[in-house]
Amino acid sequence: AGAGARWAHHTSFLWDYQRANMDYLLHPTKAPDYRQGRSHDNFLCKLSEHLVSRRAFLDGLAACLHTAGFETETATLEEASAHVGGNYIKSTKLVDL
Repeated sequence: AGAGARWAHHTSFLWDYQRANMDYLLHPTKAPDYRQGRSHDNFLCKLSEHLVSRRAFLDGLAACLHTAGFETETATLEEASAHVGGNYIKSTKLVDL
């Protein structure tokens, strides 16, 4: 999503999933030309098939974010959900993964 000179990118890290469940994802009504009508299966991969371990991925991601100036902490879903909609400092930071 873009606004002026800023944009936000949302992603989901898929460690593992059932390929049959990807059939529930509808083809978008608007898609870039490079997609060429291809299905989600052409764009998704299981990180578990490409990385040593989930822990190594998470530790590497946290290290990358720390190097970029972010502070990270481990939290449960319930703990993290408590912050949704709350007051927070809005900022922009480039994270080179």
